[in-house]
Amino acid sequence: MTDFARLTEAQAHYYDDLKRLRGQRGRLLELLLDGKWHPNHECASVGGLSFNDSIFCFREEGWQIDSRHVRGGHWEYRLLGKTTPRDTHKPMTRPQRLVATAYMTAIQESCGSEAKQAVLAAVPTWMRPIALPLRAGAEVARS
Repeated sequence: MTDFARLTEAQAHYYDDLKRLRGQRGRLLELLLDGKWHPNHECASVGGLSFNDSIFCFREEGWQIDSRHVRGGHWEYRLLGKTTPRDTHKPMTRPQRLVATAYMTAIQESCGSEAKQAVLAAVPTWMRPIALPLRAGAEVARS
């Protein structure tokens, strides 16, 4: 249960404010879609004072946005186009790889190689287990 008394005003009204925030982001993207340079004060007037967060999110989504320093605190931004989003997934940790490998082994042993290949084809590349070297003296537990 959430203790609403401990939330900041912004946190308490997050869902009420969501429509406005999404609107600001949309207006900022509309502004940049013309491909021309736009100064930071213009971006802030349509995208809010935290428009840089929107710029970051746009870049994560694959939008190519150029920025250049004019002088002092003045910057300009322009939209160049869109590419495929970056893969921001970190590689699996060793424990995650061990679990994924155990699952793949179980799938192959109970359903066969074709099922294993079908599962591998269905999961994103970053989730596919890789062969792990066993530590000296370690054995794979089987039940």
